[in-house]
Amino acid sequence: MAAKKKTKKAQKKKQAAENEILVYIYALVLITLSIIGCLEIGFLGNLITGVIQYVTGNLYGVVYGLIIVFSFMWMLKKNISDVPLKYTTGVIVLLSAWLIAASLPNDEKLTGMDILSHFLGNSAQVFHGEQIGGGLIGAFLVSITTFLVDYTGTKIIIIALVVLGCILLISGPLFAYLRQGASAFQKPFSSMKENAQAKREQRRNKKALKKEQKVEKTSEQANTTPAKESMFGKINLEERVRPGQVSFLDVDDEFDIITDGRNDAFEPLASSQDAHEEEDEVVIGFGTASKAVQQQKEDKRIIEETIGKSDTFVNSFKEDWSKYKLPKLTLLNDIGKKARSTANIKAANESGQRLIEILDEFGVRATLMATHIGPSVTKFEVKPDLGVRVNKISNLQYDIKMALAAKDIRIEAPIPGKSAVGIEIPNVEKTSVSMKELMKSVPEKYQDKKMLFALGKDLMGSCVYGELNKMPHLLIAGATGSGKSVCVNSIITSILMRARPDEIKLLLVDPKKVEFTPYKQIPHLLGPVITDGEEANRALKVIVAMMDKRYELFAMAGVRNIAGYNTYIENHPEDGLEKLPWIVVIIDELADLMLVAAKEVEASIQRITQLARAAGIHLIVATQRPSVDVITGVIKANIPSRIAFAVSSAVDSRTILDQMGAEKLLGYGDMLYIPVGETNPTRVQGVFVSDAEVQSICDFVSAQGKPKYEDAFLRLEAVDNEYAATQESADPLYEEVKSFIISTRKASTSLIQRKFSIGYARAARLIDVLEEQGVIGPSRGSKPREVLVRYEEDDFDE
Repeated sequence: MAAKKKTKKAQKKKQAAENEILVYIYALVLITLSIIGCLEIGFLGNLITGVIQYVTGNLYGVVYGLIIVFSFMWMLKKNISDVPLKYTTGVIVLLSAWLIAASLPNDEKLTGMDILSHFLGNSAQVFHGEQIGGGLIGAFLVSITTFLVDYTGTKIIIIALVVLGCILLISGPLFAYLRQGASAFQKPFSSMKENAQAKREQRRNKKALKKEQKVEKTSEQANTTPAKESMFGKINLEERVRPGQVSFLDVDDEFDIITDGRNDAFEPLASSQDAHEEEDEVVIGFGTASKAVQQQKEDKRIIEETIGKSDTFVNSFKEDWSKYKLPKLTLLNDIGKKARSTANIKAANESGQRLIEILDEFGVRATLMATHIGPSVTKFEVKPDLGVRVNKISNLQYDIKMALAAKDIRIEAPIPGKSAVGIEIPNVEKTSVSMKELMKSVPEKYQDKKMLFALGKDLMGSCVYGELNKMPHLLIAGATGSGKSVCVNSIITSILMRARPDEIKLLLVDPKKVEFTPYKQIPHLLGPVITDGEEANRALKVIVAMMDKRYELFAMAGVRNIAGYNTYIENHPEDGLEKLPWIVVIIDELADLMLVAAKEVEASIQRITQLARAAGIHLIVATQRPSVDVITGVIKANIPSRIAFAVSSAVDSRTILDQMGAEKLLGYGDMLYIPVGETNPTRVQGVFVSDAEVQSICDFVSAQGKPKYEDAFLRLEAVDNEYAATQESADPLYEEVKSFIISTRKASTSLIQRKFSIGYARAARLIDVLEEQGVIGPSRGSKPREVLVRYEEDDFDE
């Protein structure tokens, strides 16, 4: 049996060698005949040249060159299909233009098929090299074009073909080296130009600063509006909310509008029956809101207390970013050495042959179908013969690892969508993936995508990108030093290089206190970088409230998502409203937050991940402790897009991806990526962005503007109790119970149960909220609770 196998293998090798020899023979014959014809040596050379001249005219030299080139490609086992289609098409178009131009007769009376007849009549002269023009092909093409569009139209077609051919050839990387040379030549001149522009901009900035200082002095002298004192200093009421501007969030669930120097609170919508044509009526976005006269004092008091006590209030800053410039690619480091190094190619060839021999030694017959050399891993596609079970290859994992002397291997059995098994082996030389290379290679269809970020390269060497608005949330997990922080930095850097501060806002949570230090002064920040776990928990509550407010705006506008709302604003400029920016919340270490307030953080993340996509709010959660108490089932169920870096055990891999595999990763940016909608992970070598690159981009961005934080994130200390009370007081019976207790001067859980026919849990919760709000006092044992609030006489006056 073994002898028969060896005989079959020997026969196959012998047949392959014979076929290779035949290919060399045919290619050499074609090259020899081309040289003989080109030099017109003897009768054979003249005959070959005459035939080619008759068919292609004065392009016979080009035909000889193409025959020689294709023959060499044949010898080197290169397929013509390897040449991109647009280059082949461009060459054919240019040659067609040449043939048509060369075949145009001097006598314009000849048109249509007369030209072809005239050419065929002079075939003998053409065959001997006289009046060859564009040959038979050119005469045929000219006869068609002159018949259809006459001579003038034929000349226009020639020009159009030349332009089209040049576009097809020059638009691709064929002339990339020429462009690089030109850019290198222009670099000193462009740097001089940039320096001159920078100096002019500095002079303009100094002049603008002087003007602003003068305006501030005059406004301080002329301003008679008193400023409210708060724990954050003086806050001018007119600066807090601008006319015609809607805030993201308001504590009392009403819009705060300031008109003519007065503070008035309005309801978002009012029916036409309640609307009064008074001086106090203001148009707010999509409808009118009026207030009754008896509520004026109370509304003013609420606004003053809200601002004075520094309650949670989110204000949208209006600033013109039309002159904002996105960071250039020159801020990134140059592209390093390519992933397909000579050492990796040589090692891949040897490992591929050795891999088939190892499988054969263990009785597994298989064929090596393809080899893919990635930046850090080489993937071998092995196709087992008929009758070979796939798990036989999987069971040989440790034997293959030992035989190849590999650090670790990963077997994908089978590869999704292919009848092959993938065996991944680490490269001899690891190569990093440059951020500049990926940002330079963004496909044309993604050029205008603001939420696009560079992720890395897969095993095929293809660039991998992610769209955060389609994910719509992302979970990143991995052990310490596996590349998690670099991945988060690459995402933030990609956003900074593609979006203005008015398009995307960032909220960064950094419990480590050092990861997001470079980003503290960028204008894209929604609030200060949060380093405390308690503040992070409160910030998530603010994000939830902002999300709810956005949905209220969408409902009033009659739209479904943020894109529709911004389109509505563009189409209705008379409303005076501003577009809403996308918000990206990035939590660098989820484990620290779960230690502080696991239930509250989990609830906030659940609400954000379930509802925030349409509101334009996206969440990126990263952790280096992928355990079930950190990445809970609720969090996993609502974050479908996940990235797993190297972890210590298969259990951690299952926690992140719901499958094993991450424990086989090599670290240093080696990841498994599962986007939304996919079930099988893709192995990617993450892009590397250095600290110097991050700092240079942040410096460039910060030089164009300073961060202007939303007020709610400056007063997070007051958020927790306030939002808890707001959520609890959302009970529809709250106001009714409150009025009953104040009027009767009695407060107890059993009394509320009997009076309003509700259960004990609901009644007790209402008592707790009333105590937190300061309406009633604390429990005093057997004595009844004290009611601390009384109705004033003005409250009963109509």
